Amino acid sequence: MALLIDGINDSKLKKEVSSELPGSINVLEAFFKEKYPNFDERIINNFHDIMTLRSKKMPIHEDDPRIIQVILKWEQRFHTNWSALWIKALMKFRESLFGLQELFTN
Repeated sequence: MALLIDGINDSKLKKEVSSELPGSINVLEAFFKEKYPNFDERIINNFHDIMTLRSKKMPIHEDDPRIIQVILKWEQRFHTNWSALWIKALMKFRESLFGLQELFTN
């Protein structure tokens, strides 16, 4: 999922936005803000959360504040089942892809 999100950082897309913020998600968000101002922000939020989880390579440090924030947002509890968390990440990724599809087809 992280590689797919990183792949958004395309030179053609960068030329479409005036923002100089680094990172694929930031480029995509700038594109949406300029071209689709009423986009569903959950698309970007999901991508950020997935990258937060991914950026903390194994072993994941459960006491990292950013990891705790994502876990609490998704699971509403801290002691989590890691398998269930990754399934949730896949579902959030899927939700964002459907959001992209809806945005681009309307």
